Amino acid sequence: MSNHEPKSNKTTIGQTASAVGQAQDNETQIVQSLPTQDLSQDRILQGAQRVQFRDRNVPLLGGVAILAKIAQGKEYAVYYGIHFRHHKELAVKAFRFDFGTSDPGNISLFFKKWQIAAKIRSPKLVSVKDVEEESGVFFVAMEFINGDSSSLVLREARTTGMTGLPEPIALDISISATEGLSAAHAKNFVHNKIDVDNILVPRLSLNGAESKYDYKNSKLINMGSNEGQGEKVADVLCMCETLCELLVGKKCPKGGTQSADVYLKYIKDSRHDISDLTVTLIANCLGKVPGECCENASDLLTSLIECRENLENHV
Repeated sequence: MSNHEPKSNKTTIGQTASAVGQAQDNETQIVQSLPTQDLSQDRILQGAQRVQFRDRNVPLLGGVAILAKIAQGKEYAVYYGIHFRHHKELAVKAFRFDFGTSDPGNISLFFKKWQIAAKIRSPKLVSVKDVEEESGVFFVAMEFINGDSSSLVLREARTTGMTGLPEPIALDISISATEGLSAAHAKNFVHNKIDVDNILVPRLSLNGAESKYDYKNSKLINMGSNEGQGEKVADVLCMCETLCELLVGKKCPKGGTQSADVYLKYIKDSRHDISDLTVTLIANCLGKVPGECCENASDLLTSLIECRENLENHV
């Protein structure tokens, strides 16, 4: 893990040469989940060193061969890669080329935020493996999840004519993500960016072929710690908004802006097959009903599990 001082290129090049040399004989053992893309024109990676990987010249960050772009944000991009020495797939979040020059304070905050985030551990939270600067590129190496965001899972369901996800699936995804959030709240960190795009649903592999999703092992993407910033109840509202969207197939009114009755009607008008217990939980939390609204992720997790068990009891 890096400290607040960027590593020199000289040291990095030496480490890179060692890692690449150790990897040559093992390259065929590394399973590649995503096809290699041409990233030669990618602006964020322009300053990165390059290395030969399976007959392709690819960018290299922290010993990770960057093979494909997964997502693009306003100030960052997320890439898929394989670590030479550890022979593991990783996701690498790299920040825009002017990240360190637009505001020098960004650098110190960057390392502090992500190094603290790396200490939060949960099987339901995407883990942070390393935080570095190399060749002028600031990046975070994270656990790679071979799957899709819950927003894509929802979109696929809607293309089949469904309004939203089946209630058991929506609850399984939300319960799993809330477990990850609970781990963050237990360390006094808030997330601040919970939505359907920031929950990953792994794919199952049956007999070597990708099959259905593993909803019960969905993971909340670690967005970096926000220690002491915001309130835990705000995360609870966002998680309930996310569950509501997974069920009704569209964004619900923002939590805390309407009465519980409005949220109740909104869900029931959208779908008639959602259990009363689940609808009431969402409405009470988003409507911030005193004594009925969950104040933290642990309370919400308990309530979501009750909703899921209620479904099983009525099968």
